[in-house]
Amino acid sequence: VGKTHLAVAIANYIMKEKGRQARFRLVNELLDELRHAARYASDYLYVINGFKMTPCLILDDLDKEKTTDARLDYLHQIIDYRYRNNLQTIVTTNALTVEELSSWGNANFITPMISRLLENGAWVSIKNSGDYRVKIRERKEKRY
Repeated sequence: VGKTHLAVAIANYIMKEKGRQARFRLVNELLDELRHAARYASDYLYVINGFKMTPCLILDDLDKEKTTDARLDYLHQIIDYRYRNNLQTIVTTNALTVEELSSWGNANFITPMISRLLENGAWVSIKNSGDYRVKIRERKEKRY
């Protein structure tokens, strides 16, 4: 539907027009990176602090990965830090409602994360738009 495309466009705007750093990560890749870094305390702190402190963090495809309490704790640490320090966080998900996302994992982690994200932000739903990649491919085919 174009969620990732819109998130990347926001990141480009922030970097080009505002001159601020932005980081984009698939949630699953971010969590894998943190799990691997957790083997060494100094690596873990370096990696997680990079995600915590970047001016704009885009987390793509929240709710697609397997969840464990440990993985949710990594994510909660990042979102909580960013919330307390008023840093911009953009999240994309296939969940159509807050309630649907809330049921994705352990409520002890999910509920506070969603609450923090929504306090200074908004839930935007893209409905009935079809597959964005198919539309792009069809447009390209018409040109040739």
